[in-house]
Amino acid sequence: MTNFDELLNSFQPQETAQQDSVIDFFNPVPEQREPTPEERDLDRLEGDIREIFGTRQFINKVLAGLLGVIGSSAGIHLFARLGIPVIASSTLGGVVVALAFGNALTSVRIEQGRPHIDGEFFLNLAQALGITGSMWVGAQEYRQLESLATKGKSEFLTEVKNFEVMPQPPDFARMGMVGIGVALLIVAVAVFKGKRNG
Repeated sequence: MTNFDELLNSFQPQETAQQDSVIDFFNPVPEQREPTPEERDLDRLEGDIREIFGTRQFINKVLAGLLGVIGSSAGIHLFARLGIPVIASSTLGGVVVALAFGNALTSVRIEQGRPHIDGEFFLNLAQALGITGSMWVGAQEYRQLESLATKGKSEFLTEVKNFEVMPQPPDFARMGMVGIGVALLIVAVAVFKGKRNG
């Protein structure tokens, strides 16, 4: 039993337990009696307590979801500022989303051997989906910057490769032909001078 159930059970009137234990043989149909002012006050108090607990639980879940989104967005921006957008958008975002869905799954109760899904599960699921959406939108800018940086890097490397003056190995065939040409020229000049002197 939870503290909430114990609190509600402490407001039950003591006389009803005694009346239920008495068996009325002469009147098989119990009489419908009008509730006393004390019973009406107890019913109203029980309703007020349920409403207050439900409202506070809802507010706590909303605040926890809001703080989770703010914390995860701050972590994404911090890692992106540090120059690690991959960790920011994928790793940190994945951990936060996994925690949110894990919280939703823990609100599934097992009753009589079967899973029981109630409003709390749907509230936690909506919270997890909200966190997932905010993470996706919050990391969209960094994903775009990362893809543009990768594209720019590949384009820069392509331009450098296209315009870079690569050292060329010497062309020995041309040098050989030039050498042979010079040698022939020297021989031709020597032969021409030899005919002129001789």
